[in-house]
Amino acid sequence: MLTTFDFPAKNPRTQTRNYSYSKPLLESSTKMTAREYINRLSEFKSEKELNKAEKFFKGNDGVTKSFGVKFGDVFKTAKEFTSMPLTEINKLLDNEHYEIRMGAVSIMDYQARSKKTSENEKKSSSTCIYLVMTD
Repeated sequence: MLTTFDFPAKNPRTQTRNYSYSKPLLESSTKMTAREYINRLSEFKSEKELNKAEKFFKGNDGVTKSFGVKFGDVFKTAKEFTSMPLTEINKLLDNEHYEIRMGAVSIMDYQARSKKTSENEKKSSSTCIYLVMTD
C-alpha cells in the first residue's frame, strides 16, 4: 500500500518536524485498470481547470478534449499506477482527453525508470509508444 508523508514546517521552538502519515494513496485491492485510473483521476476534476484549459484550445481539432485536471494530479496519479499492464495503458492512450493520454505516457515513463522493470518490459513499452505514434 502506498502512502505519502506530510512534511510540516519546522517547529520554531524545537527546530524539529512532526511527521505523520496521510491517508493511503491507493488501496491494495484496487485493480490497475484504465477504468480505475480514470475514476481516480476524476476525483481531481474541477470546473476551474476545465475553463482554464479551454483558453488554450483555440482552433481545437474537434477530437481532443480537456478533462479538467491539473498536471500535478495527473503525474501523482500516474505514479500510483506504475504496475498497470500495457494492455490497459494502451486503452488510456486511445482516450480523447489529453490529460488521460498524458497520464498513460507518464505511467510508461515511471515504469521505464523503475529498476524493477525488466528489459523485456521496457522494450514492450517502447514498441507500444511507437505503434501509437504511427497509428
